[in-house]
Amino acid sequence: MSKQRHAPSLVLERLARSRSEEPICVLGIDEVGTGALAGPIITGAVGFEDDENKLPIAVRDSKLLTHARRKELFKPIMDAALVTGIGAVTPEEIDKWG
Repeated sequence: MSKQRHAPSLVLERLARSRSEEPICVLGIDEVGTGALAGPIITGAVGFEDDENKLPIAVRDSKLLTHARRKELFKPIMDAALVTGIGAVTPEEIDKWG
């Protein structure tokens, strides 16, 4: 049986917004790497304003995009971002902390 992928929705974000007096930040997170098997895992995160009209095109998984499409989306995503972050974990750190 194949793993079914679902398009991202903002159902939980809408619920959080309806219960908050403060603005919320919608985060997109993705990782690359094989970790303990062959090197570090690198993770990137991007935070957006919770206004759906300001969110860039929906991206489910960057690995499903061509290299050219990822490059094309970089500027619109960075222009819309409120905050960004990058992290790296070595195989030794994965072994130590799980």
